[in-house]
Amino acid sequence: EKLRKAYDRALAYAGNRRIHRMNIYKDYVKLTVENPSLENAYDDVTMRGAVVDSRPDGTSATIKPEETFRGSDTKFATLEHALGDALMRGDKNQLSYIGFSNRSAISTIRINGTSGITIDERKFVVVTIGFDSDYGSTSRTYDAATGQFLN
Repeated sequence: EKLRKAYDRALAYAGNRRIHRMNIYKDYVKLTVENPSLENAYDDVTMRGAVVDSRPDGTSATIKPEETFRGSDTKFATLEHALGDALMRGDKNQLSYIGFSNRSAISTIRINGTSGITIDERKFVVVTIGFDSDYGSTSRTYDAATGQFLN
């Protein structure tokens, strides 16, 4: 229930703005979300309980629109599925964060004798679930639309 509240609150805060990154930690949520009053600018937002701290992201000029996503591109049911799968392989007491970001991947490469090589890139939102342990950190990444394990 705590995870659902954090997820819902972060998406409500973002509204229809573009999100570059959303990470849910045990006690807070961090967002890099589009600044509504400045073009091509993003804010770093930390949400702890009822407190929201928003500051301009100093590197937001490097964020490209195709590296962003909208809250509507994610689903809580998929997050639950991915988390369930990740917890079968990692210790829930060492769960560090659950993150959302955009990723591109080459879905097909076609070689045509007359026009050369055509590469189709697929953009999609991923859910990354990170664990800390005595031996370092590990993560598992899932497609946010399907819940399919990616790596």
